[in-house]
Amino acid sequence: MDKHNKEHVPVQSLSEVAADAEKDHISKVLAFTKGNKTQAAAMLGISRKNLWEKIKAYQPPVSG
Repeated sequence: MDKHNKEHVPVQSLSEVAADAEKDHISKVLAFTKGNKTQAAAMLGISRKNLWEKIKAYQPPVSG
């Protein structure tokens, strides 16, 4: 198989890749803290408000 075959490379922007990595890391930290957002925010080096906003942004839109 050709390593340079572009047909099998997912097309995502760098910001999409970074957002996916951030979401995954936040999920792992929240699991580690058993959902304690204060502790998770401290571990991530961000405010609780910033963590809450990031979690909210990752939620799928509610239809209706």
